[in-house]
Amino acid sequence: MSKPLDEDIAVRVIRLRLPDRWWNGEEGVERPPLVGDIGVIVHISWPKNSGLFPHMFRRKKSSAHYVVECANENGKLIYVADFAADEIEPL
Repeated sequence: MSKPLDEDIAVRVIRLRLPDRWWNGEEGVERPPLVGDIGVIVHISWPKNSGLFPHMFRRKKSSAHYVVECANENGKLIYVADFAADEIEPL
C-alpha cells in the first residue's frame, strides 16, 4: 500500500502527460521536469467547485493538481511545476 499524496511528501515523477507544461526555476540551474526527478509536494490545488462546499463534494485524488518543487543538492530550485496524481508517486 503506497503513501497518500499530501503536502511535504517526497515524490518521483513517473510520467509526463504534458511535457511542455509551465514551470519555473532559479536562473543557472533551471530546467523542465523529467521522468525520474525527485521533489516535494508543496501545495495541492483542487477544482474550484470542490472547495466551496466541502461537505457536498467528494475530493478525488485524480482531480487534484500537485505543485512539486525539485531542488539540486545545493538547495537551488531546479523547478516548481504542477503535476496530476498519475504523473507522480510517493517515496
